[in-house]
Amino acid sequence: MDYQQTYNTNLLSNNDASKSQTGEKKWLFWIINPMLFLIIGSISFLAGFFINKSQFLGTMNLGDVLLTKQDEVVCTFNRNNQAPAQPTNNNSNSTFVSTKFQNIFSILNTKYVDKSIDQNKLDEGAIKGMVDALNDPATMYLTKDETSDYNQSLGGGFEGVGMELGYSDGWIIVKKPIPDSPAEKSGILAGDYIAKVDDYIVKKNDNITDVVYKIRGPKGTTVKITVVKDTTGTSENVISIVRAPIETKSMEIVDEGNDIYRLIISRFTDNTYEEFISNWKSIATELKSKNPKGIILDLRGNPGGFLDAAHYIAEEFLPLNTVTLHEAGRDGISKTYKVTRKGEFLDTPMVTLVNSTSASASEILAGALQQNSRSQLIGENTFGKGTAQQILDLPDGSSLHLTVKKWLLPDKKNINHETPIVPDLKVDITVDDIRLGLDKVLEKSKQELLNPSL
Repeated sequence: MDYQQTYNTNLLSNNDASKSQTGEKKWLFWIINPMLFLIIGSISFLAGFFINKSQFLGTMNLGDVLLTKQDEVVCTFNRNNQAPAQPTNNNSNSTFVSTKFQNIFSILNTKYVDKSIDQNKLDEGAIKGMVDALNDPATMYLTKDETSDYNQSLGGGFEGVGMELGYSDGWIIVKKPIPDSPAEKSGILAGDYIAKVDDYIVKKNDNITDVVYKIRGPKGTTVKITVVKDTTGTSENVISIVRAPIETKSMEIVDEGNDIYRLIISRFTDNTYEEFISNWKSIATELKSKNPKGIILDLRGNPGGFLDAAHYIAEEFLPLNTVTLHEAGRDGISKTYKVTRKGEFLDTPMVTLVNSTSASASEILAGALQQNSRSQLIGENTFGKGTAQQILDLPDGSSLHLTVKKWLLPDKKNINHETPIVPDLKVDITVDDIRLGLDKVLEKSKQELLNPSL
């Protein structure tokens, strides 16, 4: 399968910061493009006005928000009628662009043949277009509804049908329905291609995030999903599914036999960073009590989350003072992360599983283990996302995810789409493998632990 991109239809991904209502440090963060400020503060047609990728995660492409736990943001846009900080790189064309924008807006409202223009759609389209023009898939504007969905996904709960989607040669395919979900109960199968969502016809290379948002929705509502068995449209089947609450775990342990245990970390977020670490400590205690002879760290489909959480878990496997990553801002490397405590699994043999939907914080963890010769990586090339975003909440419930940092591997290499993390052992996955429920990556990992390659 070419370029699989997994999103639980809660859309996890490339982003990665949980926002608690209480007990979290919150910043007032003013980094606002002059045009954005103009739209928000000066133009009367804006009623008020956050992202996606990909998911976590790009397009909400996975893991689109990789944040430290301190990087949570609440933005009080002009609540005190204060102007935002001016940009440090003034662009002589900014005034011209803003005037041009206003002129076009005026022309649309006075000359367009249909007088019943939806002003909100114009606003949202203008904002999304401006943000997209940065050509940074991790810097995103999300509407109020998209922001609400994103916030739900961080805590592991969302409302939808419950299935993991991916790409196969540019077409969107069901990787697997979540057990006991409405999708599974409706008869949707792994390997089905998504042809339509309600009346929307899914096209090759469609943004998977957009399709996910069409599938998701409030519990009790119905969505019609048309699936086919191949890209020629064979065996078309229209399935009506009633959406329901879907809950997913951030981590769990699976006994793979022979005293080998698989530690699945599906994301590096829970409702708060502290909750994630508390859950990890419980999982680590349980795993330690089993006295494992081998650990399979499964990061497949993990879109990222709290940077600090990925670093904390890396400390469980790496010696003191080992470099796990570097933080770089606009002026270069500003911080180097090192192991500061003794971990619980320093000597246990392990392998780590990754795929094309492992992104952001999961790539940082995988890269730290690989570059420090602690764990062999098995699977596919990772997604390639090594940036951090701050989330600016806007008054109407929407939000802006803004790239503010880069994360570098121990060797100071930046992770991006052109230079993802390459596994030590590559294992190709086909559509037939998915349909048959075969997990060749997992089988290879167990073989490596029992009979390591020379």
